[in-house]
Amino acid sequence: MQTKVRYAASLVLVLVAPMLWYLLWLFANTDLSLRMRVAQIIYFLSAFAVFCLAVAVVWRLGHATSRRIVWFIIAVGILMRLSLAPIRPVTTSDIYRYLWEGRVINQGYNPFSERPDSPELAVLHDQIWSKMEYKNIPAAYPPVA
Repeated sequence: MQTKVRYAASLVLVLVAPMLWYLLWLFANTDLSLRMRVAQIIYFLSAFAVFCLAVAVVWRLGHATSRRIVWFIIAVGILMRLSLAPIRPVTTSDIYRYLWEGRVINQGYNPFSERPDSPELAVLHDQIWSKMEYKNIPAAYPPVA
């Protein structure tokens, strides 16, 4: 009986992993627009439901979980994280602001006194600058905040 349960649990986890990855991929391929927020919430909650299914399967097995299943879960988690790592930020564009401010500092300007859209910084405008929000506001967060 125990072997059948382990086999069924392994099968469920093998099916759950691609579903979870696909839902997170859909979530990651949305944009920051307000119209996409509902889709983001649906994708995220669906992924969470699939994750809860996987947790329930492993929880049901309890201590009967084989080391293979545990290593499978760890490996899938690492692979999913690595496969989604190159995708642009989805829920915030702050990373672009931080990169921009670092570049401004490296060029000898003060991001706390210069707005990103100021004429003095026009020579630094690039793809990162175009992805930033609130270009009319200087840096808001002090160092080590």
